[in-house]
Amino acid sequence: MLLAGDTITRIVSPQDQSVATLFGDAGSATAIECGPGDSEMHFQFGTDGAGQEHLMVRAGGFRYPRSEQTAERKLREDGGVRSDEDLFMNGAEIFAFTLRTVPPLLSGVMEQVGWSVADVDAFVMHQANRFILQHIAKRMRLPAERVVIAMEDFGNTSSASIPLALTVSLAERLKSSQMNLVLAGFGVGFSWAAAALRCGNLCMPDLVQAG
Repeated sequence: MLLAGDTITRIVSPQDQSVATLFGDAGSATAIECGPGDSEMHFQFGTDGAGQEHLMVRAGGFRYPRSEQTAERKLREDGGVRSDEDLFMNGAEIFAFTLRTVPPLLSGVMEQVGWSVADVDAFVMHQANRFILQHIAKRMRLPAERVVIAMEDFGNTSSASIPLALTVSLAERLKSSQMNLVLAGFGVGFSWAAAALRCGNLCMPDLVQAG
């Protein structure tokens, strides 16, 4: 059972426009089963801790414990108002990291399984924002109809964004047929990972919205 989820809005300053309008909260539960004759799944992973300062919550852990000072929201050099307990994101650096890392990640996992772009029924990436996903698709010449973009009603839901996108955009197809999928996540750290898999005839529960 793979459980993923975040309540990012709890650590976003409403006075920091670089993040306040981007994030939503979501959780997912995925039951993974392997049966006789199932095809292999292929994975690639990477991480580079040098990017930590560009997407992080500075205070709240053992290295920098919470205090009255860390909870105080202040005007920062970039114009955002946030505390050290709020999420900080350097949008320009995140964009550069994504375009530098994700295209080779997708190409690498497709090469590993022996697929071309034409063999992939859908590319389901972390739903960071439409601008980033469209730039990745353009750089890799991916057909727009095969690049899932499913964040209009939810925003960036962090670790739950890929299963949420599968549920919102591909549920009917995955209930009734097999699909070749390339999944790719990227973000905090910096870190990145991709999976190439064939799956279908799945049980896809309905989306439950709260609040």
